[in-house]
Amino acid sequence: MHPTRRHLKSGTRVALSVIWALAPLITLGSATPFVIAHAAVRRRSPLLFLSAGVYATSLALFLIQAANYETMDAAPQWLDTTTTLGFFLNMFGGLAQTLYVRASVFNTRPVEKTANERALELANTRRRLRRESRELAARDPALARELGIGHPDLPGEYDDGGLVDINHASAKAIGSIPGITPELADRIVTARASTGPFTSANELSVLLELPIDLNDELAEYTVYLP
Repeated sequence: MHPTRRHLKSGTRVALSVIWALAPLITLGSATPFVIAHAAVRRRSPLLFLSAGVYATSLALFLIQAANYETMDAAPQWLDTTTTLGFFLNMFGGLAQTLYVRASVFNTRPVEKTANERALELANTRRRLRRESRELAARDPALARELGIGHPDLPGEYDDGGLVDINHASAKAIGSIPGITPELADRIVTARASTGPFTSANELSVLLELPIDLNDELAEYTVYLP
């Protein structure tokens, strides 16, 4: 199943489970025997079957007394009290029980991500970090240098997603860019020393006549601090 559909299905199940759990409160206790019986079937629980029977008896007594309220003689006090307590039992006791068993009945535990989903999420996060770091470097180069943006070979707390500052990083760090061989990294460092700092990936590619298939990697992984 597609990850998005799987998560949507999980979200729908959670929403339905909430409605199911609130049924005793929404219906003033009249649905309690049915939702608890549903839970008993799903969980194959004798205790829940017993609870459903108690709620059903309580509901039956309440309905019988309500149907004969105007025609019957004054009911015994104990019957009035028992019926009233049964009404609140079905509504609030049922609510407490459905909320307690909801997760197990509907299996609403969070959907565990697959290894591919976690890898994709991490890759997208690092891409976002690189984009944000390049924007920061363009706005405030001094702050970018202070944060160590573009220096994967130096310790630092700021996570730039793996950017490499072509104008200041070591040949080893430049060689960590996908597609850049140690020989190309040495050429870049030599050219930088003789021509001065570069301003963009395009300029770097043109001046060093780098393979065209490196353009995307350079645009994605490099930054050019003055």
